[in-house]
Amino acid sequence: MHQYSVYSKLLLNNSAKKLLLDRLTKNKPPAGKITALTVTEKQFSKMVYLSGTSDPSVANTDKRVVFLGEEI
Repeated sequence: MHQYSVYSKLLLNNSAKKLLLDRLTKNKPPAGKITALTVTEKQFSKMVYLSGTSDPSVANTDKRVVFLGEEI
């Protein structure tokens, strides 16, 4: 099984990515596995959902700032 829990985090540059990977390395679990995959915002915004209903939420936009809740 490759996927049990999947988390994503927006990082603004490679320096932030390196800091996060260093932090994950220092705090890795004694058992189990962490897999990190780097994709650009544009690649992430082109993600395709193959099951369920279409989701027009934040995951399907390439906007950098998104306001959740009531429209402003």
